[in-house]
Amino acid sequence: MESLQRGSRWNECSAHLYALDISHRNDIYQQLVSERMVRKANEVISIYRSTNDDWLQTVHVLLFRYIGGMHNRDAAESLAALVPYKIIMRENASAQSLEALIIGASGLLSMCGDDPYIATLREEFDHLATKYGIVAMEAQRWRTLGMRYNNHPILRLAQLAASLHFGGIDFDKVISCATPRDVYNLFSANISEFWIRWFEQHTPVGTHISRRIGQTMSNIVGINVIAPMLYAYGLYIHSSEYVERAWHLLEGMPSEENSYIMAWNSHGVVSASAYHSQALLQLSREYCSHGRCAECPLAHHLLDSDR
Repeated sequence: MESLQRGSRWNECSAHLYALDISHRNDIYQQLVSERMVRKANEVISIYRSTNDDWLQTVHVLLFRYIGGMHNRDAAESLAALVPYKIIMRENASAQSLEALIIGASGLLSMCGDDPYIATLREEFDHLATKYGIVAMEAQRWRTLGMRYNNHPILRLAQLAASLHFGGIDFDKVISCATPRDVYNLFSANISEFWIRWFEQHTPVGTHISRRIGQTMSNIVGINVIAPMLYAYGLYIHSSEYVERAWHLLEGMPSEENSYIMAWNSHGVVSASAYHSQALLQLSREYCSHGRCAECPLAHHLLDSDR
């Protein structure tokens, strides 16, 4: 962010963007979002190719990557490869088996003490690990210290296991999503009471433990998994329907909130939806951060208007 916050130039750009009429601002946003979605679609297709052209596993990898959160993204993606979607579906009849499989393979059961239920999960994982040839990850690969309680990887994996068991999250359901509510409904399942009690015992008194994946994480998945998947699939099969659905989904989601967006909003709200914030992230990270002012769509517009 250093290069983005060097005083007058940044403030100037923010002020110019805010001063534009909505039509011209939207033209700039459209170009930026298109660039960003094409890049993300290429990442989706790259994962698709790495899974031997398996859309189900592609969704699985992306879902784990973002549910894992920024600090555990690599570990969560490794877990998705270790416990692929086809194995999840074979064991999907039992919520306990999915917990054992997912949390056990992550290596994080080693952090959970000697509760009888944890012992049962370990025993179940040992059976499943032998059945599928799974070697558990090292628990040290996951960041746990300093994490907010509701972002703890064990809780996130328990929530994901519950969603996979009760509702199932597959490719067809993902590409059927058209609204933020559709995305949120993918994660309608609550974790077991055991995990609520376990976290309450290991957190300060009065800490609220989320029983399910909440709206904030659902929005993150919508922006970073569902919309790119829709866009990539639309491009792959040459269908404008899915591409347009990706655009509409971003337009219906609230703006992301981070230091980039706060800086752009410093002269007034220019980000009112995820569509806007994705455009501004593209502008910030691909142009401002690299000093690509001569190629910047905003600069081009200002130069054109001065002629």
